Amino acid sequence: MSLTPTQRWAIAADLAAIREIGFNHIRVLTFTKAKDPLYDPWPQANFLTFPVPTADELTNLAEFLNMTKTFGMTCEVVFLMPDHFNMYYQNGVTSADYRAFITALWNNSIWYGALSKIYLGGDLRLGDHDDPVIVANHRQWISDLWPFLVSLCPGCGLGMEVQAQHASFWDRGADSLAWIRANLTARPPTFVGAPLYPTSHAALRALGFENAVGVVDWTALTRDWVINMRAAAGPITVYADEVGLIVGPEFTAMDQATFLAAAYRVFTARKMMANVWEFGDHSAIGDFGLLTTDRVYRAASRTVKAPLAGARSVHLQPGIQYIPPEYADLAWLMPE
Repeated sequence: MSLTPTQRWAIAADLAAIREIGFNHIRVLTFTKAKDPLYDPWPQANFLTFPVPTADELTNLAEFLNMTKTFGMTCEVVFLMPDHFNMYYQNGVTSADYRAFITALWNNSIWYGALSKIYLGGDLRLGDHDDPVIVANHRQWISDLWPFLVSLCPGCGLGMEVQAQHASFWDRGADSLAWIRANLTARPPTFVGAPLYPTSHAALRALGFENAVGVVDWTALTRDWVINMRAAAGPITVYADEVGLIVGPEFTAMDQATFLAAAYRVFTARKMMANVWEFGDHSAIGDFGLLTTDRVYRAASRTVKAPLAGARSVHLQPGIQYIPPEYADLAWLMPE
């Protein structure tokens, strides 16, 4: 079974809108519940069956990725976010389960699009100056799964995503990069992605990016992130793989619009590829989207257009995270 006409129409409409805004790259997270009951309240259409997705799920994912290709877009796929309390190997999950999941998508789905990057893991915390329980768990997971992923395609563009911020917007990412460079020497990642999410006005003031009257220097913030992440990465390419600002008590839609436009100008000037998080709001994830759950476009969908054009002019493939929003008649991976 493949996507229904309704699903194809809805996804095509979104991809056309994404392209019109100026993006030409799609980021796909392969969400899986990994047997974690804490994810039960999330929209079930976000998840692939674990450890082996169903034949219908694999067919629909392949068709979706192929649709991005027909719209002239490249794509990237993220394998396996952490599970329960930001940990792997929870609720009885084993390394064999993770390998089975990756193998199923590798053999059946991900190559139908114009795939440019594959990430192993998300929000990884690998550094020496972090919670030792989480770090030990994530290091074990990478030690188990990274050689396996490399064995599938030694010449592919393979990387991973690290969590970036703690005391600054980049210090936790730099800490993880130090471990990666010291311990993955046999086959270092081609790239490492990390997010840039300003979280509060208090943090911005404490770090010197917001003045006494509430004006934020988004350009300086982004430049500081790029410089320090690149310094930590050395020869490894860094991507700003999730760049967003949640609309809510701390920040307005105009804050989001101003931040994303300023950030993308910095990324372009510094020749760094970046992905906006995300196209549409999802009720369980947060209001990061350029599009609300009521299908209303926020101001950022307009303010980013000129910066995105600048990024495309230097072949940076401006990207955006996209899972089809929760339409009443659309389930993302499962048949109607």
